[in-house]
Amino acid sequence: MPGESCKALSNDAARPHSRHGIRAVSGTRNSYLLLMLRLLQPLHPEVSSPTELSRIDWHDYYWGYSNESRALRRVILLPLPSAISDRIPLELIENFLDFLCDIRDLYNCTSVCRAWYPHTRTLLYSRIEIRGRKTYEALAQLSLRCAQTRQCLFLTHTLYFTQDVDADRRSHSGENYYQTLPLVFGGSLPNLQTLIFRNCLSPPYHSSFVISLTRFTEVAHLNLDTFTVSSYIDLLRIILSLPQLRALLLVRGRAASEQCPPFNGLPPIFAARRPAPRLIKLRLDALHPYLLLPLVSWLVSSGVCKTLTCLDLGRLKYSESGPAAEAIIQALDPSLASLCYMPSSSMEQNSKSGI
Repeated sequence: MPGESCKALSNDAARPHSRHGIRAVSGTRNSYLLLMLRLLQPLHPEVSSPTELSRIDWHDYYWGYSNESRALRRVILLPLPSAISDRIPLELIENFLDFLCDIRDLYNCTSVCRAWYPHTRTLLYSRIEIRGRKTYEALAQLSLRCAQTRQCLFLTHTLYFTQDVDADRRSHSGENYYQTLPLVFGGSLPNLQTLIFRNCLSPPYHSSFVISLTRFTEVAHLNLDTFTVSSYIDLLRIILSLPQLRALLLVRGRAASEQCPPFNGLPPIFAARRPAPRLIKLRLDALHPYLLLPLVSWLVSSGVCKTLTCLDLGRLKYSESGPAAEAIIQALDPSLASLCYMPSSSMEQNSKSGI
């Protein structure tokens, strides 16, 4: 049936036409297909020689609209002619695919042809986003039952973990399922380089969560956004559990403890079994003083600031965190290439003066 309809399109000059260029067909056979075909304009046949390429309006042939009527986009039945597609190197096509951001576009590209599938699969699994318990459990079940899924997880470089909007309505046992992440996926993600926790890290959490983070041996980028830890000691344990850590981003964090230790420039009482990481990028933004002051004291005393090339202190209240910010700035080496520091007191003065 589809062949007869397409034949009617190519031989439309010798047959009666409707106002859209499609021969009227009676009966109810393939009514849905005929309804769709009535929306189409006649398409050009497959060209066989390069001399025929110049006389074809490719906007109308391939994209489904002409230059004057982009709004009249239609469904395309024929692919790009092989006379053109065979001349495009696969490396160039893969370079174009790297700029696709929508996951739906990547899914469509996996179904185009066999040559596109390996690269689009790599792009699909390079970043995994877990936005709720259902997504987490589905991925865990697939990794256990499907060998192909386990192979694809080897391609993952970024893992983004966040709570869904209904997480606050659940019990504590349901909210803290993220604690099993290192235990379940620690061996399945050997090439993981970026780990992001957003709005999900909060006590109570089991001690095995921090211990099992050591299974992510290649993680070089850690991002904790909108988090709460029991104390800054737990935060240090998380940092020290990643030996290859090079970038640390801490945003909107607080400590559950209500006691703020005094900041006197001395290192806190903390016995670290692992050496301090050689950080290159550090961001401390909107951290509570209960967490910021002892953390900065450790950063200064351990020599972590010596290797920094990018430091972002973000929005820190100078009245509460001024001494900590000054201490970390004074401990920097000339290797620093980028510094961002906007104390809130100066911004408030500028807003009052109208600057």
